[in-house]
Amino acid sequence: MRNSYLLAMNWLALTLCFSSMQATAHRQHHMWTTIVQADARGLIEISHRIHAKDALQVLQNLGVVRPELTSIKELAQLALYLESTFTVTDPSGQLTLPQLIGSELEGNFVFIYQELVSNLKPNEYSYQSSGLMEVHSDQVNYVQIHLHNSIQTLEFRATRTPTAL
Repeated sequence: MRNSYLLAMNWLALTLCFSSMQATAHRQHHMWTTIVQADARGLIEISHRIHAKDALQVLQNLGVVRPELTSIKELAQLALYLESTFTVTDPSGQLTLPQLIGSELEGNFVFIYQELVSNLKPNEYSYQSSGLMEVHSDQVNYVQIHLHNSIQTLEFRATRTPTAL
């Protein structure tokens, strides 16, 4: 009887310990951008992936009262927001504006697509990604540049200068 009581108390203590750990765990605030040389004609494809909860927060910050990610208008607002927080600069320091292609909701993520026609390779540009940094102080944005068989990853945080990983 005493052993079953001690076993029950140990089980209860472990359950409380693990449930409090789950309650304090939270989703990391990351946004991923992938840049790919699509073809030999110089088409560079850019796709951004934002978690749906972050997308809803951005729309609320933009003044949307009850944001819905199934709304074409609100996906367009989100795409324009992202376009304003992601910059591409050529080697001479000239700002280059990728063309906004569209956006879609897929599962728990919103994808925003851009294209850039260029005679330069994707790794010849400089990139800056500051999206969601005004929403989350711990926001981390990753930009992955795919070129042939290599991937270069850049990390952007509000709290420090960009770094190549």
